[in-house]
Amino acid sequence: GSCPVYGVTLYGDGTVRYDGKDHVRIRGSQTAVIAPDAVKSLVEEIERSGFYSLNDAYTQVSITDAPSAVLYVATDVKKKQVRHYLGDFKAPKILQVLENRVDELAGTVRWTAAAAPSTGHTAAPKQLVAATTPGLSAAEGKAAADAAVVSDSTIGLETERRKIVIRRTVAT
Repeated sequence: GSCPVYGVTLYGDGTVRYDGKDHVRIRGSQTAVIAPDAVKSLVEEIERSGFYSLNDAYTQVSITDAPSAVLYVATDVKKKQVRHYLGDFKAPKILQVLENRVDELAGTVRWTAAAAPSTGHTAAPKQLVAATTPGLSAAEGKAAADAAVVSDSTIGLETERRKIVIRRTVAT
């Protein structure tokens, strides 16, 4: 299939780690930064959604050849993983909403989207940061985007302990 295969991790300090595998614009690891308060808001949204009471897997095949996702959330006090075959029509809608929120907040489209046919360029990460980071003005979003790419060495041990992860893979 041609579904994007990648993983994205959001850390409590705002660090975003992307690992592109297949059918993505950028393969390999990329690191960026978003507002830590945006990550905190997402964790609160996940808690309010009832995520921790969902089944561990929603993998019934209602249609074939759909992508899969794994949403893993770890905080200081809780952790949970839910496997989701997007062709399972009995899966709660909130699960896909949360998966999409992780992608939106991380701005994964900057790494996964194919180039636009007319210009050969993808959406600018500057626009993504401003649009997907709650509470930032346009100027703050631009400044955040200008400083968005950081080195992998900034992911320290404390950062590694607090994370939200979503991984999308091709259905088998």
